[in-house]
Amino acid sequence: MNRARVSRWGRLRVGAVAVAVILAAAGCANGASRSEVPTLSGTAPPVASRTTLPVTTTSTLPTTHPVTSSTAPLPVVGQWVSMPAGPVARSEYVSVWTGEELLVWGNPLGPAETQATGDIFDPSKGVWRPMAAAPEARSRPAAVWTGSRLLIWGGDRTVGDAQGFDMANDGFAYDPVADSWSAIPAAPIRGRSYMFNVWTGTELVVWGGMVDHDGMHVATDDGAAYDPATNTWRVLAPSPLGAKSPGVGVWTGHEMIIGGNGDATDGDLGWASYDPVTDSWSEIPDPPGVRSSSVYVGVWTGTEVLFSPFGVPDQPAPLAAYNPRLGEWRLTALPPVNLSAVPAVWTGSWVVFWGHTVAGMPGVAPMAGVAYDPAADTWERLAPDSLGTRWVGSLVATGDGVIVWGGQSYRPYGASSTPLHDDGAILVLPPSRALAPTSTTTTAPSTTTTYGAQQEFSVFSNGFFPDPLPGSNEANGSGCVVSGSQLPDGIWFGFVEDAGAATVTFDLACFWTGEAAAAEAAADGQEPLEGDFHIRDEDPQTRTVARDSAGTAYWLDGAGDLTPQAIPMSDWPVIGGTAYQECPGDHCAAWLYVNGGVVTELVEQYLP
Repeated sequence: MNRARVSRWGRLRVGAVAVAVILAAAGCANGASRSEVPTLSGTAPPVASRTTLPVTTTSTLPTTHPVTSSTAPLPVVGQWVSMPAGPVARSEYVSVWTGEELLVWGNPLGPAETQATGDIFDPSKGVWRPMAAAPEARSRPAAVWTGSRLLIWGGDRTVGDAQGFDMANDGFAYDPVADSWSAIPAAPIRGRSYMFNVWTGTELVVWGGMVDHDGMHVATDDGAAYDPATNTWRVLAPSPLGAKSPGVGVWTGHEMIIGGNGDATDGDLGWASYDPVTDSWSEIPDPPGVRSSSVYVGVWTGTEVLFSPFGVPDQPAPLAAYNPRLGEWRLTALPPVNLSAVPAVWTGSWVVFWGHTVAGMPGVAPMAGVAYDPAADTWERLAPDSLGTRWVGSLVATGDGVIVWGGQSYRPYGASSTPLHDDGAILVLPPSRALAPTSTTTTAPSTTTTYGAQQEFSVFSNGFFPDPLPGSNEANGSGCVVSGSQLPDGIWFGFVEDAGAATVTFDLACFWTGEAAAAEAAADGQEPLEGDFHIRDEDPQTRTVARDSAGTAYWLDGAGDLTPQAIPMSDWPVIGGTAYQECPGDHCAAWLYVNGGVVTELVEQYLP
């Protein structure tokens, strides 16, 4: 069945004239249509209000438990590959994926001599190596990967079975190249643990969490942001949310969305978003008909925040998904079990859930291993594994799989210690059906090719930049859809939604011209746009890509003839003034030239 398409509307400036531009956006595949395809007209539809929350239920499964109903068994996906045992058995550690290696640090439940240590696993070589010990141990700190360093902030200094709390408001950064730690100064907020934390591309943002109040864990409602480039902190603007303990906190590429611990049934706002550029908050109403308090698991899929409502294992419930662009919630197809306490991670194709269905009860509560495809709105079971019953607090996506490692087993009553694990496995997933190549998807050229910007630009004719590459008879550039979280080497069209000092956040899309544009537009029930081109956004995720500060960017000067002007990559984006496009943003059309995983050229695309 054809993929459903949904139009995305934006406005671009040509001098002082605003022109409506229609950009085709992602729909869904395999027969699960999320919404009706809007018809095109000369007037843009109203922007979706954040207080209007239609719920689109896309479930095609019966509302009974799939295991006990007449529904056919779910298909099985994935293959497990064993990992070598790590140097130290760990649980409640922090973990990050660097793009090449897994870093695990901390061991609050382990022996004292291991609690400030960490290890690094290289899947390409199948080997572990130790990290230098950190200055001190922490339990439940904030932890993010910046692209070059692991940042650890906050947490409780009293680890293991120690009594009381000693909340830290400083931290340290680990450099895996130098195998060394450096200090992060104290923040202008109280020390805490269990806080929401995200990496924006330039800052570590922390908010909420649990502080020590007269020997008790108490939720708090403030936050701060740390800039490693200047080694300074700033305090976040006050939030409309009340004090929050653990829930859902994700980074979308533009904003941090927080929720999942309090809703209208408690008389408490459950969800809000924070924009670090403007230092401002926006309220997000609760999903209709879904209780969003006591939520433990949530992920960002590139287009939606997806979370599992609180429940019990034998009562499956649809997950709720919020699209911040549309300001809408929807409900997913019914999963085979309730997933409210099962750790989850986004792989770029699936949301993978693996673990115990009741937190903290390994060996007692049943295990679950399922994968959700948001583009198709379908569920699949993970292949059987040999990991046994254990609680693993987090899963790590590697781009083409998921690492499950370490964790703890149930501590029987009267036992002197909690059983910890030093083994694990890698779940290898095939490309998602939603991301499978179509007739309009081309294979990226060999990574041995150097992609450099052309110096001939044609912005007012049908010869849009760049022309289709050799071997690509339809979509311009290197293709429309790729699997995994990394953008391969090649020339890619899309929208630069955010720009950090050394990164860009990119929404890959398809770009056709000429006869191909007419054919693809007709397939979407549309006409080619002015200038004889057609755009479709069918890749369901955004990607953060490093950019070379010594590279070249080409920006469109609206005061001239719109010929792209070359500037150092470090000077892009050009904001305000005569800039034709508002970059970065949802409608910042551009081509990325990716070489060795790094953007070496960036060219803004003229759209009439």
